[in-house]
Amino acid sequence: MVPTLEVGEAFRSIAFTDDRPPMAGDIVVFTQRFDTGQESDFVYRIVGMPGDRVQLVEGVLWINGTPVATERLGEAVDDRGRTVIRYRETLPNGVTYEIIDMIRGLSADNTEIFVVPDAQYFVLGDNRDNSLDSRLSRERGGRGFVDRDTLVGWVEQ
Repeated sequence: MVPTLEVGEAFRSIAFTDDRPPMAGDIVVFTQRFDTGQESDFVYRIVGMPGDRVQLVEGVLWINGTPVATERLGEAVDDRGRTVIRYRETLPNGVTYEIIDMIRGLSADNTEIFVVPDAQYFVLGDNRDNSLDSRLSRERGGRGFVDRDTLVGWVEQ
């Protein structure tokens, strides 16, 4: 989730309630169980809500057939000394956040259209080239869609 959350950074997760359901733009903590029986918690940003059509085209996030507003902020150097490009994305509901991208044109920068099922969410990492998120199925090492009942809570910033 770099640049939003840095490696080793502490944060507080607050449980969702009927008064505060998950929303697009939320950074969420969720649990996934593996075939081995082990469970792990993951932290990603919700970008697709139930019923949404989500796709990436040349690295640009599209929701329901419309590209998300993206503003190039400039270059930065990551913790490994690599040059990355910083962008600001603004979701249709007005939530804005910063992402980083190292290389445009990777396979995960061009996806099929994903239709988010009921009671599930589409999540992306803010470090787009270094994120195993909903673009990849669980069988391919990603997170796939995230079930509502696996959400632990949202990250308070």
